[in-house]
Amino acid sequence: MVPGYSKDVDDLDWNSVNHLYGSGLEVRNLLEKIWSESPAERVSAYEELTELLVGDGMASPAGVEAVPYLVDLVGSDNAPDRFAACRLLAAIAVGDDERWLQNRMSVTLIRAEVERMSGLTTEELLREKDAWVSAAPTDEERAARGRSAQFASVKAEREQQVLHMRSYDAVMAGVPTFIGALAASSSTLRLYAAYLLSWFPERAKLTESALARALVVEEDSEVAAVMCVSAGLACGPNSRLFELVKERARSHSRRERWASAMGQARLIAQPSRELIADLYDCVFARTRDIHNWPYVYGSMSATASLIAQSLSDKSSNERIEVIIGRLAMGDPEDDTFRLFRALLQAAFPSGSAPAGTPFRGLAAHQRKAMLAVARYEGLRKQPEINHMFRHFGLPFEHDSFNEWLKDVS
Repeated sequence: MVPGYSKDVDDLDWNSVNHLYGSGLEVRNLLEKIWSESPAERVSAYEELTELLVGDGMASPAGVEAVPYLVDLVGSDNAPDRFAACRLLAAIAVGDDERWLQNRMSVTLIRAEVERMSGLTTEELLREKDAWVSAAPTDEERAARGRSAQFASVKAEREQQVLHMRSYDAVMAGVPTFIGALAASSSTLRLYAAYLLSWFPERAKLTESALARALVVEEDSEVAAVMCVSAGLACGPNSRLFELVKERARSHSRRERWASAMGQARLIAQPSRELIADLYDCVFARTRDIHNWPYVYGSMSATASLIAQSLSDKSSNERIEVIIGRLAMGDPEDDTFRLFRALLQAAFPSGSAPAGTPFRGLAAHQRKAMLAVARYEGLRKQPEINHMFRHFGLPFEHDSFNEWLKDVS
């Protein structure tokens, strides 16, 4: 038996459960190695576990079975590298956090969809896949969906969805343990425990109380910044946490101020224009020197961008006004391509305009965004801007776009 685990790793026949590439016996051996006295061996074991259990965003039966042992390790005061177990557990629970944020994942809806699909026949799954391809808003997107469907097995996709849900639920069962880790002496463990708690809105009541206590006493700005974002993702909207997260906006640390804006934006139903402006300050800032940031491959600006995109459609007009204001300022530090993309994302939060939509058929805030774009005629001729317009289902050739704008009758 491996010391530190509450149950013997050999209680399970690991050969009966597979990881992504083969027998789960490798996972059993790696669960032993992450307790090694050798730091290098532990690092290597975590890297291998990540590859075997969550590589390419997939889920596996062995991943589900490994979760209780990893939760045990997080809760063990004498365990090494408890932060690394938190990081791996987050990957098992949600896979790619960028995708999770980008698609505005709702656990309630995902759970209901998995249950619904479990009762469908293969023929019914195939009909739904065909309907999904046909419903694409643009010809380009329809072609992409068709290529994806051609090489996908609907039964395998359903199995993956079920496994993802089992993995998520297995990790969510450890929320009380992760909350306990918020009080650990190690700042790195506190940071990754807060990050891990970001993903379980169904446990918001537990997480709210824990993060409220932690935010009052946390002195490390790196940890406090992650707690602010975690509060917004796991608990919003929430007036109690909103005030605590807002307090962190007074920090001298720009990391903490930007994270406060992200958390506040998710903790209030209708963010103010000023708050949205603060959020976009982070989106367009150069944040490469911000280290030890656990979200979205370590990019704070990418995290802020995805949180901006996740806001309610009711915030679209305020987002558009803020971005138009930045375009008008002409700050040489701002990347115009990213400004255009953010503007189109705010105008078309579903991803694109329906094919063939006339200019007069757009909502008022969408027309406002298009007229702002029209002012930058030279930039619109750039190939990358052309491609962006095509992606959003808009006329991408210079003359056709100008003609489209004239259709206001």
